[in-house]
Amino acid sequence: ALGMAEHPAYTAGWVYLRNVQREDGSFAPLWFGCEEAPDEANAAYGTAHVLLACTDAGAEAASLREKALAWLRSIQNPDGGFGGCKGARSTVEETGLALRALATQPRAAVPQEACERGAQWLIERQRADGSWDPAPIGFYFAVLWYYEELYPLCYALGGLNAWAKALKAAAPGSKVEVARV
Repeated sequence: ALGMAEHPAYTAGWVYLRNVQREDGSFAPLWFGCEEAPDEANAAYGTAHVLLACTDAGAEAASLREKALAWLRSIQNPDGGFGGCKGARSTVEETGLALRALATQPRAAVPQEACERGAQWLIERQRADGSWDPAPIGFYFAVLWYYEELYPLCYALGGLNAWAKALKAAAPGSKVEVARV
């Protein structure tokens, strides 16, 4: 029997992703838009999800992972958060998803400071009741815009959990306090 890495479907999937990766290293998703992007595509969402697929993948994902990581790191805002594209205001949804994607990559590929800044941005914006403010979500080719209370909670907690797990696996002494989560 073939192992998954040798299966034609697995190989074809990585070939497809390499073919649809944008020149800048990002990936455009079908769902979830960004109002501030010229094409309304939320490339942070698409790119983060591809990076999550790259977690624990081998050489077949190396080149697209490297370009995707460089692009995602390049769109981190000065405040530490992430928006749906370069220059877009930071949102909980994109910051949580970007943090999760970055924290699950090989440690050498992601500067710790990028994760710390993203985690701190999320921590500082948590509401007193434990939730976060939702941002508008472009759904179905960014034609329908709405707010969803559960997305910011799930994405923020997913990102903070991934970062806490990465810190636990690495040497102790990170500057980020995750105790409030």
